[in-house]
Amino acid sequence: MQSKLRKHWWISLGFAVSVFIHASVVTAEPTKYFSIKMDEKLIGYGMVHQDSFDQDGRTVLRFKSQTSIKYALLGQERHTMLESETLIDPQTGQPLRYKMTDTSNEGVQHVESEFADSMARTWGYRDGETRGDAIETKLPDGVVILGNNNFGHWQLLINAAMAHIGDDTFKLAVFLPAATQVDSFEFDREQPRDVSVGGQLRKCQVWNLTNVNMNAFADAESGELVRLDVPAQKTTIELANANVVKLAQRAQAEEVLAQHFINSNVLFDDFLKVNQLKADVDVKVIGSGIENEPSVLNTSMQSFEGEKNGDHIIGEIRVHTVTFDGNSDSLAFAKVSLNRDRDVWLSPSVYIESDHPAIVAKAQELTKGSKTRWDAVLKIGQWVHREITYVIADTPSAKLALETRKGDCGSHATLMVAMLRAVDIPSRLVGGLVYTPVFGGSFGQHAWVEVHMGESGWIAMDPTTGEFDQLSATHLKFFEGLGGVIPESVKVTEFEPPNRVATTNVLAEAKPLPWKIGQEYKFKYSRGGKEFGTEIFTINQVEKDEADAYELKAEVQLKINLIASLKTNTTIVVAPTAQPISFTQDLLALLQKVKIACSFEDGVVKEEISGTTNLSREIKLPTGAYCFDNNFMGSWALICSQLDLVADEPVQIQTFHPSTLQVIALTFTAKSPAAIEIGGKQVDCFECEVSPIKNTFWVSRDGRFLRAKQGDVVIELVEED
Repeated sequence: MQSKLRKHWWISLGFAVSVFIHASVVTAEPTKYFSIKMDEKLIGYGMVHQDSFDQDGRTVLRFKSQTSIKYALLGQERHTMLESETLIDPQTGQPLRYKMTDTSNEGVQHVESEFADSMARTWGYRDGETRGDAIETKLPDGVVILGNNNFGHWQLLINAAMAHIGDDTFKLAVFLPAATQVDSFEFDREQPRDVSVGGQLRKCQVWNLTNVNMNAFADAESGELVRLDVPAQKTTIELANANVVKLAQRAQAEEVLAQHFINSNVLFDDFLKVNQLKADVDVKVIGSGIENEPSVLNTSMQSFEGEKNGDHIIGEIRVHTVTFDGNSDSLAFAKVSLNRDRDVWLSPSVYIESDHPAIVAKAQELTKGSKTRWDAVLKIGQWVHREITYVIADTPSAKLALETRKGDCGSHATLMVAMLRAVDIPSRLVGGLVYTPVFGGSFGQHAWVEVHMGESGWIAMDPTTGEFDQLSATHLKFFEGLGGVIPESVKVTEFEPPNRVATTNVLAEAKPLPWKIGQEYKFKYSRGGKEFGTEIFTINQVEKDEADAYELKAEVQLKINLIASLKTNTTIVVAPTAQPISFTQDLLALLQKVKIACSFEDGVVKEEISGTTNLSREIKLPTGAYCFDNNFMGSWALICSQLDLVADEPVQIQTFHPSTLQVIALTFTAKSPAAIEIGGKQVDCFECEVSPIKNTFWVSRDGRFLRAKQGDVVIELVEED
């Protein structure tokens, strides 16, 4: 789910140097250090060095900044390093040049700006690319330039604010190089007060930056920046000492995406089919969501009753599915004339690079021959859904998604919008919460798309889930643009259609286990007929809480490609009916170690994830839920041994998936038994389609799991002589 629609907003917005500051404030200073904490846990540091040098016979002031942030997104470790240099004319206080390099898991990106005659010329490009043409931005008088996460720049922004010390409220215009846009910060001054900084109290001047939901603290006497707070993201940036660098480098990656999810009080059988929903909501929005008008909460498929005060939304939301089949679309697919209000929905913007040649070319290729706007929309949306692999992304850039063919919901949405705008179809990015099986059934931050269809107005669609003619009613819209949402409470009070009875029928008496106790079994993994790994497992009888149980231990070794491999050691303890008692797994992949530990008791699973990231969750489970995980055939060996398979009679079970903390209802649909060859022997098997995970299983009449197939990957039991 995860759309980081501002790449962790506090990471990307702001962080500046004043264009017009008095020369007296520009002096050389020793290196300064800042700690970056989220939820009181250290996730990074900032370092700023200020000096001067001679250039062409004049003195130039230089700010060098380095900011390192380490975090995890649903268990995947991420590291961002931002390094920048800003040159300033000390006589005028005007910046001469700004260069920033952003190194992350997804590669290296550069932003450069040059300043002259109240104009900024900015280039953005990736490593290996040429700078290309500059984007020019007219700068108003007194503007402040805000680059990414440069706390020395923040100090100069504070200097500009100190010039308004007698004003209770004021605005400062800001230029954002990465966005090539001019915006403004609204300052509300509070009375000076004592503030804890590094464990010591300092008398500070405090400002609330109301339109971006931040607080800034400066020493009341010297004007030194000592702290920045981003309450919505539970983030604090604070003046520190040089030791913070080593502390941050040694710190474990903390999970930052979990705060954008909240457990649902309802587990939906099939959330994509929910067509009506009513819920009481209490959420906080970030990014563009703060400035959005309350009207964004009411659409053709959604109504809201309650209050929106800045970043806080509380009230009742009603959503119903609206079907749009395109039959009413009389709009010819051609360049359309729009009023000024629509121009913004046709123009390139941050992360929506609709004027990039590659995006334009692909959009034109996909829509060639389209007769109506709706036809063109479907061709683009379905291509994005089909071709972009879902991977948590550091940056929701449309251009990057097209280049790499991967990204999360933010990348899917920005790419679809960019391609639509590239062929003159007005569209916009929207988002909020959507139901997901993650964390045992939850509402999580998500991004999708709205397309303007003439008299039919704005039509919502989701290229991530593949919903185009209608959207499920679990989509709760809370913002438009580059925003985000942190849910405090979501309580579903009504929904349609009602859930089916979807609990596993726990056998009163366990079926005999078709595997020999203590014997070693082996599965081989093949792709396109070539073996790339194995799984070896053994089952033993144990006693757990004075009751009989089975303990299965499995070791998996896979060679994913020339440089990537995966190794897991997994132990699961189950009751004789295969219901889980405990699950532990040690995983090594791409030189990263992760440990998962689960205990199951009284209908609740308690899960701890540790290693490159730390996460703890308690999740309520449906009655009789089994446990399975990725690349763990041993779990299916246990589960399938207890299923009553009958040809053409679907069997539904509830399961828990530890790696993604999901509760998943699975349906086995078996064909009549037929003989297959396993290890040179003919064995009668049920061929079962397992949905929604799109696997095919072969299970013998006595319940032995023998083969699995997904795409071109086949996993098969190796029979020993």
